[in-house]
Amino acid sequence: MTVNLINRIAILLLFCCNAFIVEAQRNPMRFGRIDDQDLQMTAYTADSSANALILGDFGNIQVVYNNTTGWEYKFTRHLRVKIF
Repeated sequence: MTVNLINRIAILLLFCCNAFIVEAQRNPMRFGRIDDQDLQMTAYTADSSANALILGDFGNIQVVYNNTTGWEYKFTRHLRVKIF
């Protein structure tokens, strides 16, 4: 085997291993954990006439293989709303 082929195989294996480990970004909020200042908020200072405020909205996508239908994705959305 040539050195060039070995390098290509090593790089390919490195990318394949990293694909299962790497996350794009961390979650902006923790599910089930609410800050005290969010609980104590009675009005939004930028818009005092607002009846609600979206505190967080993010989602996760997982690509999974199903034996009957093949490849599919699952989308999970976390939405946190403060109602005044």
